[in-house]
Amino acid sequence: MPGDQRSSSARHRPRRPSAPMTAAGPYSATPLPARLTSASGWRHDLIRNSHGEVVVVVAVRVGPVWTDSVAIAGEDQTLALRHRTRVTDLIVPGELPGESVAVWRRHGWCADVLAELFELP
Repeated sequence: MPGDQRSSSARHRPRRPSAPMTAAGPYSATPLPARLTSASGWRHDLIRNSHGEVVVVVAVRVGPVWTDSVAIAGEDQTLALRHRTRVTDLIVPGELPGESVAVWRRHGWCADVLAELFELP
């Protein structure tokens, strides 16, 4: 479909309602979010709405060469980016790096996006 921003794997799946967001994770159908651990270098934050409900789980892993960022808003609304680590920019920006800065970017179903992210070297 022209102009469709979802990843190719997401285009072929029927749309399912997003799973309810909890502090434990937005998508319990896959064990992949459980790999975003502090032991693996990931730092987490929960973005809440005005009622205190979690709406997005954010995880960032800063490495010596690459920085990976993940935002999970639901089972079908996950964004992951990889960009070069710039020591001068380690303060989290107000916006995620744009595609021009990212060397890898995926948006789509949580299981698909995280599986691709974890396959990166």
